[in-house]
Amino acid sequence: MTRMLFPPYLNVGSKGAAVDWLHTLLFALGIGAIVGIERDNTYGPKTVEAVKCLQARLGFIAVSDIDGNFGPMTRKALKEQMGIDVDAIPGPGVWAIETRETLWVGSDGTAVWGRHED
Repeated sequence: MTRMLFPPYLNVGSKGAAVDWLHTLLFALGIGAIVGIERDNTYGPKTVEAVKCLQARLGFIAVSDIDGNFGPMTRKALKEQMGIDVDAIPGPGVWAIETRETLWVGSDGTAVWGRHED
């Protein structure tokens, strides 16, 4: 079974490749820069603030739903409204691609493509 990058919840204190990917997404959406997230692979107070902005942008109406946690409800809304399915992102490992290329993904989330011959 393939291990996925994202755990069920990301919240304050979470660290690692999934948080880095989330930071990348928040910057791509223009939220990361506005809030001032530091790209340190740590889910801190600025990440909470940015995820709250994302939740508001995704149309979360109930104030209780805007909690700053990146969990199932936020991910479902991201998939339905923006077509971004974070649950389909594989975790660290080695992935063989049919084109004789391999994507090596380290535990820190960095990726390297390599071409190989038989």
